[in-house]
Amino acid sequence: MVSEKKQFETVRLRVPVKPEDLVGLKIGTVVYLDGVIYTAREGVYKRVIENGEPLPEGLTDLSNANFHCSPAASVEADGSYNVGGVTATASFRFSHWMAAWFKLTNAKLIWKKGNNNSHFCYCGCCFSYPLILYPGNRRKL
Repeated sequence: MVSEKKQFETVRLRVPVKPEDLVGLKIGTVVYLDGVIYTAREGVYKRVIENGEPLPEGLTDLSNANFHCSPAASVEADGSYNVGGVTATASFRFSHWMAAWFKLTNAKLIWKKGNNNSHFCYCGCCFSYPLILYPGNRRKL
């Protein structure tokens, strides 16, 4: 028996994305992103949402794509940053900040590990057209 290789639809989006860019996407579509993707997780969410600290200047104009990843950078002795390899991290720990984060930042994309959407609100009352991206799936299709 010969198995057929599944062909995936691919889309290339420019960040920051517009809501209309996301409307027609289907589950299983391979999405390539061109532009700046930032990383923010619990430390940033606590400072900005709970403590009222400002977002980095220009962030909302530059990007609306957030990558929930492992710690990505360390500060060198000369003040420069060393950015190493990163991997997606489980986002369930951040779920209680997500509605406020989407509203405050106008984020439209979150790239995270896992596929348990039960931790995110998709009702539309908090934000419009969210898209949750997952790193490549290792399951056979």
